[in-house]
Amino acid sequence: MLWETARYFQNDWIKGLINLDYHFTYSWFRWVKPVKEEWMVFLFGILAAAAILVTFGLLYEIAAAIIFFIFLYVFLIEPFFVNHFYLIVLLSFLLIFISSNKQYSLDRLIWRKNGDAIIPAWQLFLLQFQVGVVYFYGGIAKINYDWLVYSEPMKHLLAERTDYPLLGSLFKNPWAAYFISWSGLILDL
Repeated sequence: MLWETARYFQNDWIKGLINLDYHFTYSWFRWVKPVKEEWMVFLFGILAAAAILVTFGLLYEIAAAIIFFIFLYVFLIEPFFVNHFYLIVLLSFLLIFISSNKQYSLDRLIWRKNGDAIIPAWQLFLLQFQVGVVYFYGGIAKINYDWLVYSEPMKHLLAERTDYPLLGSLFKNPWAAYFISWSGLILDL
């Protein structure tokens, strides 16, 4: 999450997120609108701070809830549906209820929480299950003519990234888009 917020700051995506003529909206969330740029920058700063707190297990439950609510807001105003953002929303919601700060966390160190330091197996399984469901349905969504025969949108995305170090020259080859499309489908399924 910290890396994602840094990308928004570095690439000036925050301004792009709010200064669009059209935003795709979800039926029950048409009332959710972008805030002014300075407030959006403030929200992303809070999001980055919450990501650091979760990483170190400090004020974990509060920080996890902050990540969920702010990133849910960002997801709802995002002009394009990004399935990885959907996964972040789902996982950050689950993190609120999962005791990831039971061991090796600043919460445990500072407040000297006693008791069992083992995270129950069902919590780990819940996270694994959630990731598995999202990727499996992502794989099903890739079973279509554009993805399998035309290797779109990968062909288009790779054509824009031919300046990448080391791999960029490979992206010019037609087989690269097919390789990534088909291997992505196999991985997801």
